[in-house]
Amino acid sequence: LLYLMTALNNISEDEGTMLDNTGIILTSEIYRGNTHSHMNQNFLVAGGCGGALKMNQFINYDGDKPHNDLLVSMLQAYGIEADTFGDEESCTGPLTELMA
Repeated sequence: LLYLMTALNNISEDEGTMLDNTGIILTSEIYRGNTHSHMNQNFLVAGGCGGALKMNQFINYDGDKPHNDLLVSMLQAYGIEADTFGDEESCTGPLTELMA
């Protein structure tokens, strides 16, 4: 991932880099392998999606947000009008702290 992010950051585009105009999510399917738990899942989000995402921050939701909200945020960052992703009951909306 570091290799990819470094390579994208070294390619100039418009007033920034290719990484500035890209969105990357790194996660695991489950948080704890022995219990298949999804609670307190970790996600790494890299890139700025063309200015749609705030970069260089650490956000801790203490397990209070469904991961569907991150996916809704990414859809919106790419210009896709969506308020839910997957199970509508599992969505509370985009992560405002992530959006620029």
